[in-house]
Formats: sequence, structure tokens, C-alpha cells
Amino acid sequence: MNSSNQTQLEQYIDEKFKIENLKNDKFIIFLLFAHIFFIQIFAIGYGTWLIALAPSLLIFGLSLAAYIFFKGRLISRLIFSFAIMSYSSILILAELGRMEMHFHVFSAMAFLLVYRDYYTIITAAATIAVQHAVFNLAQEYEVTLGNIPLITYNYGHGWDIVFLHAIFVIFEAGVLIYFSYVMKKQFIKERTEYLEVKSMMLRNEQIIQDMESITKQTIETIESVTNNSNSIANEAEKQAASIEEITAAIEEITSSVDSIAQNTQNQSNETRDLNKLMDGLILLNTTVSEKIQNSNLILKETEAKVIIGERILDKMSSSIMNIEQTYEGMKEIMEGIQEIADRINLLSLNASIEAARAGQFGRGFAIVADEISKLADNTAVSIKESSNLLKEIKKQLSSSSEVTKDGVTTFSDIISKFSIVRAEVTDFSEVSAKQIENFTKIKNKITDVSQLADDIQNSTDEQKLSMNEILSSISYVNENTNIFVQKSLNLNSVAISADSITIKLRDTMDSLKS
Repeated sequence: MNSSNQTQLEQYIDEKFKIENLKNDKFIIFLLFAHIFFIQIFAIGYGTWLIALAPSLLIFGLSLAAYIFFKGRLISRLIFSFAIMSYSSILILAELGRMEMHFHVFSAMAFLLVYRDYYTIITAAATIAVQHAVFNLAQEYEVTLGNIPLITYNYGHGWDIVFLHAIFVIFEAGVLIYFSYVMKKQFIKERTEYLEVKSMMLRNEQIIQDMESITKQTIETIESVTNNSNSIANEAEKQAASIEEITAAIEEITSSVDSIAQNTQNQSNETRDLNKLMDGLILLNTTVSEKIQNSNLILKETEAKVIIGERILDKMSSSIMNIEQTYEGMKEIMEGIQEIADRINLLSLNASIEAARAGQFGRGFAIVADEISKLADNTAVSIKESSNLLKEIKKQLSSSSEVTKDGVTTFSDIISKFSIVRAEVTDFSEVSAKQIENFTKIKNKITDVSQLADDIQNSTDEQKLSMNEILSSISYVNENTNIFVQKSLNLNSVAISADSITIKLRDTMDSLKS
């Protein structure tokens, strides 16, 4: 205990002592007042009541003055100790030294224990000792008061008797002093414990208030956690449903990509076949050119231009919206390819006409032209099928773009423009001279088309792999979402249990307060 707390404790005990002494002073003053009548009752039988009354009133007056002016203080307690012992002496003198009246000394001293103050016991013992000594001398010298002798001992007098009585008084005083010390110590202990208990109760009240505040905050937090966990679980369930829809849409897109890849493979194969035919045609035209070097038939111009666009594949995570843009580019490409196929058909028709004009020399070229026409027709059919597939992809992408928002990257514009092979045969010799060069150019363009088809096929393969990776990621996300939903439900259960425990704790604190 620090000095500040020690000082507060001493002040508190002093205050309680003062309150107790005020009560004790009131009790003792009534006890002294009662002694006036008590002494008169015993004095009447001996005819000494008048002599006993005067000092009794005088002593009570002194005690009353001490009570009025010094109550609760040490001086009043000492005066009361002197007064009560004086009443013992008056009672003994009123009974003419009757031995039984000496017992009043021991009884009166016991009343002083209410003060828990050994000063009162010492004062009382000293007072009765002095009075016994004085009245012993008065008895020895036969002093009288109003013809009434002052007798302390009815069986004689002497210092030996005074000394014997003093021994008993000192013994009782020692016992009473010990008890007063013990009682005072007990009083201090009780008040200290009371103060500690009171302080503990105040601290407990503060703790209870703090716990109430914490409990209230805990309940609010638990309610917030419960609401949030329910909201999270609902949102996670919605997300899981959206993921399932996205998965279905991507699976449809993957199926469409497979169809495109298959068509592209077919187109690549057909282009390779056409390349082989062009090799044969070049070989044939080389032979014809050697035979008709001086021929006037020329092929003014056979120009084939195939402008192909390159396909850009960013990753599927860019967005499904870009695929819709790619659809437009692919549509333009398909239209360009269709236009090239139409022009190839026109070129093939022109070549057939010129071959017919060439007669026998143009028969081989007519066969090649017919094969080119068939290839162009097959290309048109493939393009039509690809256009239908693209339209289906467009439809599927449009239905799933709002759900995914993120997804696949686009097919960049595939722009390919085949320049039409235009030929004007003005002279058979010129055609024979330039035919090889022109068909070599066609072969190169066809090779480019074949390479483009291979690139498209490779891109669709990569896209398919990306789709599979996205499906795997979405599956992983969906699984984690389901786990998250379950954890949220578990958290909700824990929050409900914590709320129940908090309510029980609050009820317990309410019972402690009451």
C-alpha cells in the first residue's frame, strides 16, 4: 500500500473512530445520569442520600459540560473516566464503606471498553487509586461530613488494604487495557477490510459496467458477423450459379472452336491438294512453253493477290467481348475469301474459254481450270459452313458476355483478300511465255493460303488449350466458392453460439449487480 492510500486509510479510520466515540459519549452520559438515581436508591437506607446527591450532581454537571464542548474528543473520554470512578467512590462512601460496593469499580471500568482506548482505563485506575488513598486517610483521621463519617472500608482501614485493592484494580486495568488494544486493533482491521471490500465492490461495479459495455459491443459485433456471413453466403451462392452458367457457355464456345479447327484442317488439306495440282500445271505449262515458244498467244496478266491478315491471340482472360469483335473480322475475312473464290471461279471460266480457244494445246490447262473451279466451290462451301459456325459462336458469345465480363481474348481480324487472277490472252505465244510465271505466282499465293490455314489451325488449338485452362480455373474457383459458402455458414453457427454465451454472461452480470 502506498503512502497516499495509507493516509486515506488512516483518515477514514479516524473518522470512523470519531463517529463511534460520539455514539459512546452519548451512551456514557446517559449511564452517568442514571448513576445519580442508582446512588440515591442505595444511599436512602443509610441516610446519606443528601451528602451523595450534591457531589453526584456536581460530577454530572462536569461530565455534561465535557459532552457539550468536547464530545467525541479525548478530553471528554478522560473526564467521563474520572466521573464514573468518582461515582464508585460516592457509592462506597454512601454505603459507609460497604465491601460489596467496591465491586462497582470493576463493573464501571468494564463500561469504558466501549471506547477501545486504554487512556480511559489508565485514567479510571489512577482516579480510583487516588480516591481510595485520600478516603483511607479520611477514615484514618475520622473525618466527617455533616456528622457522617467518610468510611472507605467498613472492616477497618490501612495502607495494606489500599495496596491490596490497588493490586486488583491494576490487574483488571491491565486486562482491560489488553482488551481495549485488541478491540481497537480488531476495529481497525474490520474498517480496513470494510474499506477494501467497498473499494473492491466499486472496482467490481466498474468491471461489470466495462463488461456490460464489452458485452454490448460483442453482441453488436456478433450480429454484424452473422448478417455479413449470411450476405456473403448468399452472394457466394449467386456467384457459384453464375460460374456454372459461364462454364456452360465456354464449353459451347470450345465446341464451336473445335468445329472451326476441323473446317480449317479440311481447307488446309484442300489447299495442299491444289498446290500439288499447281505443281503439275506449272510442269505442264513449262513443256507447252518449250513447244510453243513462238506462239502469239500470251497471257497479258494473271495476277493473284491474296492479302491475308494475321491472327492475334491474346489470352482468353482479356474478355469475351473481344471475341465478338473478332467475329466481325472473321466475317469480313470469310466475305473476302468468298469474293476470292468467286473471282477464282471467274478466272477458271475465263481460263476454260481460253483453253477452248487454244484447242489441243489448252486441254491440260482446261483440266487445271476445272480443278480450280471445283476447289473454289469447295472453298465456298467451307466458308459458308464456317460463316454458319461463326454466327452460332456470335449467338453463344452474345448470350454469355453479360455473365462472364472477363474471359476469352478475341480472334483478331483475319483479313485476307485474294486479288483476282486476271488474264487477257492477246496472243497464244505471250500466254505460253508468261504462263509459267503467272502460275508460279499463284502457287506462291496458294502456299500463303495454306500457311494461313495452318496458322488458323494452330491458333484454334491454342485457343482450345486456353479454354480448357479457363474451365479448369473456373472449376477451381467454383470449388473454393462452395468451400467459402460452407465456411460462412459455419461462421454463422459460431456467431450464434457466441451470441448465446454473451447473453448468458450478461444475465450473470445482472445477477451480480442485483
